[in-house]
Amino acid sequence: MQKFFLIVQLLTINLAFSQTYHVFKTDGSEIVAKRYNSASKFLKVVTLDKKIVEVPYNELDRIEYDETYRKKTRKVIKEFVLTSDEYGYIMDLIHDGPCKSYTYIGPSAGHTITLYYAKMKGDRKAVRIGSKNFIDLYSYKNQVQDFFKSCPSLVQKIEEKFKRKKAHDLVSFYNLNCG
Repeated sequence: MQKFFLIVQLLTINLAFSQTYHVFKTDGSEIVAKRYNSASKFLKVVTLDKKIVEVPYNELDRIEYDETYRKKTRKVIKEFVLTSDEYGYIMDLIHDGPCKSYTYIGPSAGHTITLYYAKMKGDRKAVRIGSKNFIDLYSYKNQVQDFFKSCPSLVQKIEEKFKRKKAHDLVSFYNLNCG
């Protein structure tokens, strides 16, 4: 009997905190949804009236919702970002401006990876500029210097001290001083 009341209580709490997602398309239209799911070629959206809508990634502008943690609410913005000619991921937008920065968290060979990407305004694809992974054999320094070559003060900062886990700080610096 206690298990039954626990399950009912958990369901009640879950229903009380139902999330609303705002899915914006590139044509300016908006879909208000109660959930979404990523598929290989499209975003599967379940609307508030339980209709299923498939939004191709090339028509997806962004997804916005509020996230509350420890009584603090923040707005989350996710965008579909191309990382190559054929592939991309839905990523968290960290900085918006002349240069956008993104975080991708996803599975890889049995564990979770965290990668940082950046994209200049008007660019089609994002460039990986860092990671939070404990073991990452890839050196980002040369790639990051090339990406920010239009900002000499930032290139000098990268030359002096670059940490792949602090890549979003570089984008913030660029937007404030060079963008």
